[in-house]
Amino acid sequence: MTWLPATKGMTEEEYKEQGFAFLEQMTALQPKKIISDSSELYFTITPDLQDWTNQTILPIGIAGGLNKIAHVVSKDIFAQVSVEQLMEEVAQTDFSARYFGDKESAKEWLQSF
Repeated sequence: MTWLPATKGMTEEEYKEQGFAFLEQMTALQPKKIISDSSELYFTITPDLQDWTNQTILPIGIAGGLNKIAHVVSKDIFAQVSVEQLMEEVAQTDFSARYFGDKESAKEWLQSF
């Protein structure tokens, strides 16, 4: 999953559309682990959208077997903090999330399992 610079002007509705598109891919592919490249994410995920993601998107991915996500951190501190807040609720399960400064480190961590 790769976020693009166009997220600077993204609306809440567009975020949800991206969430549903991601959900379709997770349902079709049923990955166990993914890299979320948020390095170009410039959209702050509000608490309401964090709740929506945690209630609507992630449970289906986790039920399909997703158990590890490696986040490449955003250059935008507000976007990054919102991603970390989003993952806090999921961290209380058998799901693992880690944060990395580059994609290669994220990939290495995922390959270690």
